[in-house]
Amino acid sequence: MGAGGGNGSGGAPSVPIGNLGGSGGSVPTVGGSGGASALGGMVGSGGTSVPPDLSSFSTGERGCRNATGCEGTVVPGSAGTVLRQYWTGITANVDEISAFTPFTNAAFPNAPTGSGQLSSLQSVSWVDNTTTRNWANQFGERIRGFIKPPTTGDYVFWVGGDNECQFWLSTDESPANARLLAMIAPYSPVGDFTGEEQKSVPVRLEAGKLYYLDFFHRENLGDTHAVVQWSKPTESPLTAGEIVPGSALVTALPQ
Repeated sequence: MGAGGGNGSGGAPSVPIGNLGGSGGSVPTVGGSGGASALGGMVGSGGTSVPPDLSSFSTGERGCRNATGCEGTVVPGSAGTVLRQYWTGITANVDEISAFTPFTNAAFPNAPTGSGQLSSLQSVSWVDNTTTRNWANQFGERIRGFIKPPTTGDYVFWVGGDNECQFWLSTDESPANARLLAMIAPYSPVGDFTGEEQKSVPVRLEAGKLYYLDFFHRENLGDTHAVVQWSKPTESPLTAGEIVPGSALVTALPQ
């Protein structure tokens, strides 16, 4: 992976998540002339572009038909897990998340086929950390809750999945302030995070503060997986670190 973020020499400056939002979200600059980087994502060794800034997309533009149809109202629940809701029988032969959101699915978001809790930001379709199984075909899932960072500093998020996945993070506890940070379309192989939109810009989070998250995943046919990994402030921002663990998660209780 090329130089893609962080505060090291020549790296991209962090972007406070409070500034990620609204039309025309800022794109980090890269050394030299100080001009804005193009949406080029990760490049080969020695490259200078940064991950694309997806923060100008709102929930009304990607994944959901409109704000009220996607966001809803939630409050924090117990620590250690996040809520997983899923919709089966989504027969539209497309890989996009829109196949199970209100564009085509009247049951979204208030009538999922089922739900459960996950102990990390990894879907149930994993046998272990490297092997996936075909949990089901033609379904969609929404994983939601809150991230509670263990330390204050710059975090980078990576998304991997089959098929399309979108990872959203709010500036606070409110779903209405969620912004798209990273995504994969149409899919990525297990452990592959080289797609230009799979890696977020660095975002500054405060220890102990709750940040609402939404993680959408669409599976059409074949084996499936979906995961969000991160690098914490003391880790290299150039490599996907651990799967976001339960120790940093709080579940969501829809109201």
